[in-house]
Amino acid sequence: MVSYVGAKGTHLEIERDINQFGVLGSPQVGGLNPTRPFTALSPNSPILPGVTWPNSLTERDSSSNSSYNALWVSGNKRMSHGLQFNASYTWSHSIDEASRNNNGIVVQDSNNIFGSRGDSDFDARQRFVVNAIYDLPFKGNRFVSGWSIAPNRKPAERKPIEHRAGFHPRSPGWPTVRPNANGSVQLTNNPLGNWFVNPTSAYTLVTTTFGNVGRQQCCGASTSRT
Repeated sequence: MVSYVGAKGTHLEIERDINQFGVLGSPQVGGLNPTRPFTALSPNSPILPGVTWPNSLTERDSSSNSSYNALWVSGNKRMSHGLQFNASYTWSHSIDEASRNNNGIVVQDSNNIFGSRGDSDFDARQRFVVNAIYDLPFKGNRFVSGWSIAPNRKPAERKPIEHRAGFHPRSPGWPTVRPNANGSVQLTNNPLGNWFVNPTSAYTLVTTTFGNVGRQQCCGASTSRT
């Protein structure tokens, strides 16, 4: 059986900082605006009028989008003596601006949400699952009949990795600004050691601009489950 599966999400919930450096005010030409757009509460505010406000302002709205496209192939073969095999393969791609999680604001530029469009956090480009079912040949009462064994195998699943600068003077708290890429990045596929080969030479931390590394540009190590 071969099938296509597609889904489109619009007006999805997303969090962004409407008081981010460079969001409003002068155009962003070669760098970030050094001041926040909202530096103090209004003098007519019913709560803390005129108080200086140097922090972020989190806004949660419905301006995010997503898309999912997949090719799904599955097969079933029934053998004799109560044995059957099942296999399925999925080639898919899930894309969004920010997969909702507990990390809060994750977009790099809150004024350009589309600039953070990339692979979803849960994107698994390829997935292969195979299993077998064997009906045990025991006959008798309800305690010994009707039993079966069903081993399952799901190998080679890769997930995307997000690259972010460890510290950015204009993005305090959770770092949302990504670094600049100096060249290609090689993976070691070693989750117990360094993920990347020469990460310090592959990236440059930024302090006054947004990084040019796209969101979710690398894939992590493969995993398998039985």
